[in-house]
Amino acid sequence: MGIWAILTGVFELMAAIRLRKEITGEFWLGLAGVLSIAFGILLFVVPGSAALALTIWIGAYAFIFGIMLILLAFRLRRFDVGHQRPPATSTPASVTR
Repeated sequence: MGIWAILTGVFELMAAIRLRKEITGEFWLGLAGVLSIAFGILLFVVPGSAALALTIWIGAYAFIFGIMLILLAFRLRRFDVGHQRPPATSTPASVTR
């Protein structure tokens, strides 16, 4: 996990440097890269505490994401998708009698 975070951070920094003339807000991509590298180093320096923190963050993410999906399901339930399509016919429209 630490190696992945460090490599991701390096690639994000490289992308921020290369895209600085093409996009606005490349600072945020560079900052994300620096934070990813710092997180990767933290995972190597303090593996026990980092593993516990990572577990807690993954659990919090899963909990929040699950609530968001439930709210989305209730919102989508309002749409009656089945009655928006015309009924299917047994014969093709191009066939005339």
